[in-house]
Amino acid sequence: MLLNLFFQGEIGTMQPYQEMFNGELAIIRPLAYVEEKELARLATTLGLPVISSQCPQDNTSKRRVIKGVIEDMKKHSHHVKKNIFRSLQRVRNEYLLEHAGA
Repeated sequence: MLLNLFFQGEIGTMQPYQEMFNGELAIIRPLAYVEEKELARLATTLGLPVISSQCPQDNTSKRRVIKGVIEDMKKHSHHVKKNIFRSLQRVRNEYLLEHAGA
């Protein structure tokens, strides 16, 4: 959501199941709501390898920037990530701008 908000100027997220190209391709993300640290802990418990990203741009990606923003915000509010997701279901229409000409 924050990637879209900050870099595309829209509010939206990827769904755990999302069809693309008129249904020709489906992306299935069964662990979409599981925290990365929980997955790493489970992998360690099960003796599975934790493989880091091989992408040469990983340390400078927009996704990495957003992870840093969230980590900084957690210093001020432990529930920041939960609140971000929850906000998508708690829209207060009376506080939305009807038209923002930015």
